Amino acid sequence: MHRWKSGIAALFAIAILIHVTASHPLLGQSIAPLMNDVGDTVLQTGPVPDSMYVHNRVILKFRPGVLNTSILCFTVPAATNPDEQHEIDMQGMPGAFKTAVMAQSFPIDSGIIADTALRSALRALGGSHLRRITSANPCLDTFTVTRNGDTIPADDYNWMVLELNNDTNALNAVNVLPEVYSQQVEMAGLDLFRTTHRIPNDLGYQLQGSFWRRYTGIESAWDYQTGNSAIKVGIIDDGLDYRHCDLGAGVGLGHKVTGGWNYGSHSPQFCIGGRHGTQVAGIIGALTDNSFVSGCDGVAGIGGGWEYGAAGGSPGLQLLGFGISNAVTGQLDVAMEIGALREASARGPNYGYGVHIVNMSIGGSTYSEAERSAVDYAVENGVSVVCSRGNNGDPAATYPACYDQSWVVNVGGATSDFHRSDNKQLHSSYGAGMDLLAPGNALTVENDSYIRTPIYTGDNGGLGDLYDFFSGTSAAAPHVAGTIGLLRSDAADNAWASWWNQLRPEDYEGMVKASCWDLNGQTVQGSGYVVGYDPQTGWGHLKADTLFDMIHGNEYRCQHYSTDQVTYSSWTTMGLFWFGRNVNDPFHPIRPGLYSVQRRVVSGVIWIDPDVWDIWSPLYTWGIGGYNGTLSAAHPNYQTTYTEVTNANGGNGLVPGLSHNSALGINVRGYQYKATGVWSWMTPLGTQIVPANPRLYVSVFGRPVPPMKTAGVGQDEAAGGISSLAMNVAPNPAADVATVRYLVPHGCTVRITLYDALGHDRFHTTIEHTAAGANTVAVPVGGLPGGLYLCHVTDGSQSVSAPVIVAR
Repeated sequence: MHRWKSGIAALFAIAILIHVTASHPLLGQSIAPLMNDVGDTVLQTGPVPDSMYVHNRVILKFRPGVLNTSILCFTVPAATNPDEQHEIDMQGMPGAFKTAVMAQSFPIDSGIIADTALRSALRALGGSHLRRITSANPCLDTFTVTRNGDTIPADDYNWMVLELNNDTNALNAVNVLPEVYSQQVEMAGLDLFRTTHRIPNDLGYQLQGSFWRRYTGIESAWDYQTGNSAIKVGIIDDGLDYRHCDLGAGVGLGHKVTGGWNYGSHSPQFCIGGRHGTQVAGIIGALTDNSFVSGCDGVAGIGGGWEYGAAGGSPGLQLLGFGISNAVTGQLDVAMEIGALREASARGPNYGYGVHIVNMSIGGSTYSEAERSAVDYAVENGVSVVCSRGNNGDPAATYPACYDQSWVVNVGGATSDFHRSDNKQLHSSYGAGMDLLAPGNALTVENDSYIRTPIYTGDNGGLGDLYDFFSGTSAAAPHVAGTIGLLRSDAADNAWASWWNQLRPEDYEGMVKASCWDLNGQTVQGSGYVVGYDPQTGWGHLKADTLFDMIHGNEYRCQHYSTDQVTYSSWTTMGLFWFGRNVNDPFHPIRPGLYSVQRRVVSGVIWIDPDVWDIWSPLYTWGIGGYNGTLSAAHPNYQTTYTEVTNANGGNGLVPGLSHNSALGINVRGYQYKATGVWSWMTPLGTQIVPANPRLYVSVFGRPVPPMKTAGVGQDEAAGGISSLAMNVAPNPAADVATVRYLVPHGCTVRITLYDALGHDRFHTTIEHTAAGANTVAVPVGGLPGGLYLCHVTDGSQSVSAPVIVAR
């Protein structure tokens, strides 16, 4: 009888949908498929397997004003027990009080929903209660501050879980509610399960050597940076055991692990059950060089600080744990993941943890629009989202790793022979969209090439061996998350010439990819890898030593450029799209509703100044978002800005490239949308063109032009001219050609000579009738032995010299 009644309710709701669809001609068209930021279709078709979701729950995002916020508002009491605070949950909220808030369940008929038609529809589908996904307070938590300091609107309190009194109507609710009640329900999704990306490893070796640290170059990176405790890394997983001595043996301010939440038990005890997350945390931040702690000298995390607990020691990166295991099934739960990702990313006066990096070594094959929205929210807050690619050994999409490329750092696993892992021990997934490889497992039985991490202490009462082996892309992702943590730490510590605080998640990802060791057929025989990007290895292998050498040794810097000098293509019809987001949100100007959408390409050129950048050294560029920037090619519901770079080397037609080398012009494009509302029988939405005044944005990562060596006083700024001869050489070191750039104060004849260490003339040229100002000459050095040379420039009355290194 119970199932019969729920079936009738579902048929009734579907009948409403059919009636509404037939009443409007535009609604007879199919809704356009979801796409990522390079135009690939990402929404899977076909039924979701029964084993992949919770049958009596639906994730809902209500539009503003639908929920009765007076019922949802609360007043936070003062904490009475500092021991229960866990940094007072880092949100000014005592742990016990947050437990009560998160455990609240609101009956459908309690007045939580004012709209009687929607209330009736939820009841007809079997809805009994609504439950919070986050602890956002609608009376206080209406905005969040990004890691760059911008304020953006937030309404996380409108995200709820609908609890059903049956296990048959979840799919019906997901299909019916956003279409029939689109003015009240912005999004509906299944509460999916996710799995960890670990491969079990029972080999039982007792020691781990330094192979992987040498492989990734972490030991060299530690010469520059060991982790700033102001940088927060959130680990969304099955939990994090802060009781482990190598993770600080405690929680709260002044500890290695400073806070977090268990969304499965609605409690601050996120250490419980944290088997997988504890091992992830160990790679990111297990305490480094802490051998003075008895029995706790097992491993060293990437951002583990140095000699924590000793005088002058540092805990390194700050870790936060978010447990998302379903208390009933034990599986990782997407609804809980959404709550964790939103709360971790938000930063308001009384809400949010304000993390800088999130690691999610989890995934599944089923797409979730709600999960994708949470990832977008994190990136908008300036958070680097790092995800594991999966261990299926095929190119099939895995989520959340395969959401938009400009949002997620998608990490595959590598073996100790520098291949993508594809052997009996580990099969790393791959495919277009995978960004890079990081350590996932060894290929041969070598003690020093297996990844060893702290383990959950609850399984042995804190006694016995505290470490075990770890493998899979679950291990690869935290290697990248930890490296980005070091990079963000270095930016904060050194202020990077005042530009570091403007960097975006795309910049940290771009710098990591620019420093990767690229694999190709010449490097690894028979691999089939190609130069530049390929779907087998992404941009190559993680190399932290190269990254920090670029920044500190070669003084690489990152700078943003933009242009509003754009051209437009013709409009093309895309079909029907839902638009969500907050009303009156300046970052997402299209108000919620259903629209008939057209799109046109916005393109332009951003010019690099050769007087600023050393264009003869490797120069990298990538697209970024920006206020009033053009939208991406992705489903426009997110109204997310992103610029594509179209002329960089290395893309192979699969993803936007990175390297520009000596190109001065960066070809860029984005998209402008014309959206015409189709709900004529409701509130007219009109036609909007967004963005109205498009702008294209890129980052340039390169080496500034070396200062000129001058023969005298250099440039005479007062006279507005040049008073003496000046020159520099780039690149330096040089392998094939060294370009000499020189300034002369007047027209003259210039002689350029290259001498070896013994004073022998190895190259010379004379340029007659040289014009005043800047000039360049290419000096071939490809046939010369490696070593130190001297470049001498004279105009007859003045001369200047500079050393040149020929690299071999």
